[in-house]
Amino acid sequence: MTYDYAGSWDNNVAHQANPRKSKFGAYSVEDAADFYLSRGVPTNKLLVGYVAYSRGWQGSSALGQKATGTTPDTQFAGAQGICAYHMLPRPG
Repeated sequence: MTYDYAGSWDNNVAHQANPRKSKFGAYSVEDAADFYLSRGVPTNKLLVGYVAYSRGWQGSSALGQKATGTTPDTQFAGAQGICAYHMLPRPG
């Protein structure tokens, strides 16, 4: 699963489901696949589950920058900064 490689627990803005290795986040789909392949899991046994929601940050304008917090958007109680695909694009 590619869910939540980054989120409100991070102070830097990063893609929550980063597909490729990046200087902006510690985890990626590519890293996860490489891990399983290096341990002998056959490629035909790997399937990537990808998120259908976004995470938003405030106080930053680019990947890798510090954020002041999450956006006020919410889909789930207690999980600020998350928008499901059907809530996008957000006004403003």
